[in-house]
Amino acid sequence: MSHSAPPQQSAPPQPPAPRPNPSSGTPEEQLERYRRVRTPLLWLMGVLLLTYLSSSLVLPWKGLTLLLAAIGIGLGVLVIARSGRIVSKWVVRAAAVFAMLGCAMFALVVTAQMVFWSATAEHESCMAGALTDRARVACENAYFSELGVSSPAESGPTPAPSPEGSTSPED
Repeated sequence: MSHSAPPQQSAPPQPPAPRPNPSSGTPEEQLERYRRVRTPLLWLMGVLLLTYLSSSLVLPWKGLTLLLAAIGIGLGVLVIARSGRIVSKWVVRAAAVFAMLGCAMFALVVTAQMVFWSATAEHESCMAGALTDRARVACENAYFSELGVSSPAESGPTPAPSPEGSTSPED
């Protein structure tokens, strides 16, 4: 005779714990939450500015932009993670996302310039020695031809079709 254990009844599932209200807590706790978000957000804005400024440096210093952009994206993630328990989190998160997009954009531009290192280096040295507008245009045209694209000055705006040009030559 075998005795089997009676089936155990499992406890009913517990509802998830309620999320804390961001506006709850003492004023000191709320202020501390804002301070935890404020510092990395200010650093993120500073890094975004430095990323912009470093993207205008000459090669090889433009590589600093990539490092700063990576730091900026990391700070943006930190800001978004810490903004969960403050009242106006959507404003902070939007600022962090736009700053991260700015860092990524500058990093993408500098990466493209670094891929074409020799053409970019020649362009930078040409522009450093160009004293007139004509010399600058010549540098730009040389740069675009080195990249294999037509320069905006060469392509220019497309002319609008003239009304008398719309008739066919057989008429």
